[in-house]
Amino acid sequence: MTPGFDLLLAHGRALIAAGRDDDALTYFRALERQCPREPLGAIELARLCARLGRNDDAIAAYERALALDPAPEVAIAALAELAELLAATGREDEAVAIRAEAQRRAAERDEAERG
Repeated sequence: MTPGFDLLLAHGRALIAAGRDDDALTYFRALERQCPREPLGAIELARLCARLGRNDDAIAAYERALALDPAPEVAIAALAELAELLAATGREDEAVAIRAEAQRRAAERDEAERG
């Protein structure tokens, strides 16, 4: 993880909590450019975009985050959120495929934990 990334992420989340969505949007876009190998920045951007109704931007941000091969728990959550967004935007076939991928990864994680 990029040194200090947790603090940067917390700042963006604080902007959202303060209701400063436009500032948070600008911040998370800049954070993603500054730390391009950190999937959590792209995921936070995706969540914010989805909440603001910027669905295409949200879907693209989720896809960028998942391309970075995040930790299993992060990937499973992001896949589930992406599937929900795809379904909500009428892209049910894609949502079904993404849900299946989330389930596959969850099963792999569970198997690895059992040893």
